[in-house]
This record gives sequence, structure tokens and C-alpha cells, in this order.
Amino acid sequence: MNKLIFIFLSFFLIGCYNNEKTEREIQEEYRTRIENVNKEFEEKQIQKIVDEYQIKYCWDTMNYEFSIEYDTIINSGIQLIEDMTLIDVFRIDSIVYLKTECHASPNIYFNLATSNPTIWKEIINKKDKNSLSYKYIFIVKIHEIKKVLFEYDVYEGDFDEYIECSASLEDSENFVGYGELIGVQKIFEIE
Repeated sequence: MNKLIFIFLSFFLIGCYNNEKTEREIQEEYRTRIENVNKEFEEKQIQKIVDEYQIKYCWDTMNYEFSIEYDTIINSGIQLIEDMTLIDVFRIDSIVYLKTECHASPNIYFNLATSNPTIWKEIINKKDKNSLSYKYIFIVKIHEIKKVLFEYDVYEGDFDEYIECSASLEDSENFVGYGELIGVQKIFEIE
């Protein structure tokens, strides 16, 4: 009788484990589907912008070593920045600037001027009335780009029970660009 109870409990526990695993797999599959739908929607939105503004370049995909190599992109007119982080929003006289970090390789930091208050106010708030999260794509016209001269690096090490630190200025691979923020496209993302 004890063996029968043991076998029954074993099958019951294995069955419960398999059901939990199945639920996790279902949740993961659901999450993957949502990500695919979001990506497809984002690609359609981007293509719409590209067609409307006749955009040829996206700063996220650029990877040059020298500033002069970006001339073709700058002279192309309007470009996109898809993957970025907003670092700061500041004002000089009546012009508002958005300082962003474009996640290209190497990184490109942009100072983008805008006189449209609705653009930067919406981006600062980052949430709409329904508390949904959005991703922003910037439509820009960059006028100038140049390499950042130096980066400040700090090194820490633990040698012979003493912590040693050193700091140095090193040549930078990153760039800084200046231009205008023409527009912003808000793309829906599920949190």
C-alpha cells in the first residue's frame, strides 16, 4: 500500500512539474510573439518615415574611423537615429537642445536643436495618459560631426592587498555631432 501511495505521489508531482514547465513555455512563447509583433510594427513605422522623408541613412548603422567619412551622410539631407539614450535636455536662449547617445559603434553623441516645445516635453514625460511605454525614433539633420579628442579612464586594481588606482586621458574612438531635431516618431512598446 505504501508503494502504491509513493508511486501515485511521484506521478502527481511529475505531472505538476510538467504543467508548470508547460505554463512557462506558453508564457515565453507569448512574450516572443509580442516581441515579433512589436518589431514588425516598428519596422513598418520606420519604413513609413524613410519613404516620407526620403531618408538614406540611419546613424545607428554607421561605423567609421574618421570624421570626414561621415560627409556623405551629412550631405544626404535628413537621417534617422533609432537606438539612443537621452542624456540631457537644456536651453540656450530660446533654443532647446537634446543631448543623446546613439548606440552605434563607436558611440556618437548628438546635440540636437529644436524650437518645438511639444517634442521635448513629450520625450521628457516618456509616458502617455494610459501609462504605456514608448520608444522614440529621431528624424534629424546633422550639420557637423567630429571625433571626441580624449576620454577619461580610471583603472582600479587589487595588487598585494593594496587597492591601486590610476587615471589617464586616452584618444577616443567616439564622435560628437551637431544638428537639428526635425521630428520624432513615437513607437509603441509593451512594458
